[in-house]
Amino acid sequence: MMRRDGIVFLTFIVSLLILLSPAMAIECTADSTKTITMGQPKNINVQCSGIAPGGSVTVTHAGYNQNCITTSKESASLTQANPSATFSFDALSTACDSNPSERTVTWNFNDGSNVYQDTTAVTIESYAITATLSGDSSATVGSSVVIILTVTNIGNKDVNSITITEMSSTGLLSGKSISSISAQSSQAVSWIFTAPSVGTYDMTVKADSATTDPASDSFTLTVTSAGSGGSSDGTSPSISGSFPLAVSPDEENVTNESAADDGTDELICAQ
Repeated sequence: MMRRDGIVFLTFIVSLLILLSPAMAIECTADSTKTITMGQPKNINVQCSGIAPGGSVTVTHAGYNQNCITTSKESASLTQANPSATFSFDALSTACDSNPSERTVTWNFNDGSNVYQDTTAVTIESYAITATLSGDSSATVGSSVVIILTVTNIGNKDVNSITITEMSSTGLLSGKSISSISAQSSQAVSWIFTAPSVGTYDMTVKADSATTDPASDSFTLTVTSAGSGGSSDGTSPSISGSFPLAVSPDEENVTNESAADDGTDELICAQ
């Protein structure tokens, strides 16, 4: 009788311990931050621990502006054997820079009974430049010609070490570079040279850096003999206005459109 009572008591204690012991808790997390450069997708990692044998957790995402960041992977299923997954996100636009909530991914982890959440704050980087050639489109032999290349940083990060290369064979536009351009601003370099012999000169210049795709532009200069068109007095006829450039034929000249006036001499080419 006592033996039977002991077995019953032991069974009761074991059952009570099982009931009182906490179930294994599921914990799910995602990368807290991620920096994505436009055009260079990055993986965001998600994982769960404590998944029971035979159980699963479905992972979905929401809450962000799909015009700014995007992924083609809608969901993932996590198990005890495969408790993690990756989602490849790409950055499409910097329009959400001023609103962090539009570039924050909210992760939902659903185990069938509960939904757990975590977030990933995404920082979007953009490196991109454009190039524009302008200046004298016509001149007479022996007159002075001014050609200006304006490089604009349309991204939200500074661009350094911009190399400028003439892609055409005229040899008229060479020997220039730009050390740095701040985000959302422009700098310019200029060339001053004597108009060569009569003819049409098609010039193409490329601006390139380690962090951007190259940008290029083309420009045509037509040189005529004196009295047959263009400028007959040796002056440059096609460009007018004020450019904050300290122009020298022997050195690089750059200007930042966003900088304040620092007293630099202005190049003014009158009609």
